[in-house]
Amino acid sequence: MSAETEMAWADAATFLDAAERKCGLRELEDPSFPDRLQRFVDLLNDRSYSSNAQRRIIDQGSDNLVARLRIAEARLRDPGVEVERIEGPLVVTGLPRSGTTLLHSLLAEDPASRGPRLGEILDPSLPWDLSSADPARLRELDALNERFLEAVPRMIQAHPYLDMGALSLMECESWLALDFRNTYPNFFHQAQMSLEVLSENSRENYSFHRAFLQHRQRAAPSRRWVLKGTEHHYNLEVLRAVYPDAHVVWIHRDPLKVVPSLLELLAMMRESLVGEVDRPALATEILPKTAVRIEALLSTPLIEADFVCHVHYLDFMENPARAVREIYERFEIPYTQDYARRLGSWALENSVARHGRWAYALDDFQLTVGDVDEHFSNYRERFAIPQEDA
Repeated sequence: MSAETEMAWADAATFLDAAERKCGLRELEDPSFPDRLQRFVDLLNDRSYSSNAQRRIIDQGSDNLVARLRIAEARLRDPGVEVERIEGPLVVTGLPRSGTTLLHSLLAEDPASRGPRLGEILDPSLPWDLSSADPARLRELDALNERFLEAVPRMIQAHPYLDMGALSLMECESWLALDFRNTYPNFFHQAQMSLEVLSENSRENYSFHRAFLQHRQRAAPSRRWVLKGTEHHYNLEVLRAVYPDAHVVWIHRDPLKVVPSLLELLAMMRESLVGEVDRPALATEILPKTAVRIEALLSTPLIEADFVCHVHYLDFMENPARAVREIYERFEIPYTQDYARRLGSWALENSVARHGRWAYALDDFQLTVGDVDEHFSNYRERFAIPQEDA
């Protein structure tokens, strides 16, 4: 037995036992789940934690497992969940820090649409209408969000929309954490690790993505799902296979803004959760990987498919309401006066800098304009992305 194994403090049973004590459930009819849970356990055992930290990790990890077990139990109890149709979802995608969250927020204001909220991911057993949920339970979920924001203090500047607590809109990558497909920080911050991928099987990932939406949609009035994720443009073929009538909105922003903002976000999370960060080394790690993935997309015919609508960030920010209306016209979605009024009210009430301005700079990562252009010039040219003012 190795020294690492002798020092192990957690195993899969640790989390399964804790979850069973909380909800009385233990079994998942998913043969691939044990492998993902074991990958998570291996990550934990590769690190050193205090006994208090270990207890917090078990508590948070088992909470996520409870949510997953309840989804599975509801699916077994009600065969109708499995045949729920997710019709015509509107899916926002693009590189992180390119305005995807703002666009998602505006699209979710349509009374005919619904977006996934933090509270229903933390507790998928909540009623579909969160306004009818137990106020005490919503306060508990608000408190969980506050603990995350305390653990990552600058996150509220990067994502001011988290000030809505349990009602905060969430991106698609978030609920994959319930199935231990990643360690999304909001749901795994006690483990003191930033986002780690536990499953690279995109077809299986999207199958669970749909299963969650089916679970939350069951018995709810029919409304269009408005979704957002920064991985969807890399998975257009699988996305379309799982959601044949999906509409994709791909927003493009100047890489000279995206790159330093993304690197600062990653550095901030790692500093808050893991420890000191070598910013130039982080840039050396992330920049080439992102560029390679983007380059691979440029030869993909689906980026020109009719179900994909391309939006320039500068055009969107110049007149968000006009940009939204053009998206609706492109996909022939009814655009009502009620929705138009809600868009105007939302913009007035939700300044993106209401918690302070998110600051970032290429210099902090020892990068130059030339470094970024070297990696993203083809992407900029392919989508005719203009350079933003300094």
